[in-house]
Amino acid sequence: MLQDFKNQSNCPRVKFSSKMKAYNICFSYSGQKLAELYEELQTTDTAQHLVTHFEAALSSLLLDVKKLHEDNKRMEEVFARY
Repeated sequence: MLQDFKNQSNCPRVKFSSKMKAYNICFSYSGQKLAELYEELQTTDTAQHLVTHFEAALSSLLLDVKKLHEDNKRMEEVFARY
């Protein structure tokens, strides 16, 4: 689904995996907090529907980020032609 942002080599990587597809993503600020929250949700007695809801919300967020990244890349390519 979402590819690594290879151009950001100095950006910390956060790995998410579960019933969702595995993600290895560069998050400048929020990644570590999201990873910690996700791990905590999986390792505590949290109701399963909350974990599932978090996974769905995170997947949607990652798809939005992917689309924004692709749109930005396309715009850069268009500007580079001129």
